[in-house]
Amino acid sequence: MMGIFWKVLSCGCFAAVNILVRYLSGGGGFIEHKLPVLVIIFYQNIIGVGLLLPFVIHAKSNSSNRLYGLYKSVLLPQNLCLRWVRIVVAVVGIVLWYISLSKMQVTQVVAISFLSPIITIIGAAMFLQEKITFNRLMAILLSILGGFLISRPDLAMRDNFNNWYAVFPLAAALIFAVDKVIVRKILNNQECPKLTTLYLLLFSALICLGYAVVTGAWAVPCYTNILPLLLLSIFGAVAQFALHKSLELSEITVVIPYGISKMVFSAIFSYAFFAEAPNTVGVWVGIIVMTLSTLILV
Repeated sequence: MMGIFWKVLSCGCFAAVNILVRYLSGGGGFIEHKLPVLVIIFYQNIIGVGLLLPFVIHAKSNSSNRLYGLYKSVLLPQNLCLRWVRIVVAVVGIVLWYISLSKMQVTQVVAISFLSPIITIIGAAMFLQEKITFNRLMAILLSILGGFLISRPDLAMRDNFNNWYAVFPLAAALIFAVDKVIVRKILNNQECPKLTTLYLLLFSALICLGYAVVTGAWAVPCYTNILPLLLLSIFGAVAQFALHKSLELSEITVVIPYGISKMVFSAIFSYAFFAEAPNTVGVWVGIIVMTLSTLILV
């Protein structure tokens, strides 16, 4: 039950993150000084490091050796290679996800992301020896159909490049599924969820900073960006920690079905802040099919 609680909390926070990213990137059309995706990720994560760091220091060391404990935990952690694979995978997935949010409605992006739980279940079965039941097999088939109806990759291939943005959430969903399996593997080795979150935030921020500077995509936020960036960092850090906590307490196949709450939160927030709702029959049908595929897993 605690694993489910942390999963639902993470979904609520991720829904808030989606809204803030869409706003900051100019996707909602309500901001004058929009920021590039890499800059948003950098500030979100570096502020999140500052917020989370005191908790990691407290959890990983006593009063007499906190600096050494922090150094050992962050720079010399267990599963170092696996952690770096996870960081690179997560950064690519987040970049694709944030680009999708800047170009598409939040509900569409989130609905397409429901492919991620299905791919995660397959990965958990292959690499973590978790079972695939008949219900889970039916959910896999339905989710593939729903994802196709929402994103329509066939239209993207037929029409101009701009429609390829609809494929980005599909790619992000695949990447996030791999990410969840890696996280579950790390946490199975008795790693601390706070440290796992801190490691991701710190090094993904540095990667995005370096790439943004080298490619000339860097931009300095103005004063109107400060509060949204701060809120984004808070919600992002809590979302990552809650996700890691849920995966520490429960099997992936137990908590994944409750990811449906992200769709509920996102639909409410998207309509409240941007007055956005799915505007085609295909998208509505796809969302319903994806929702059914998730409910089958409960």
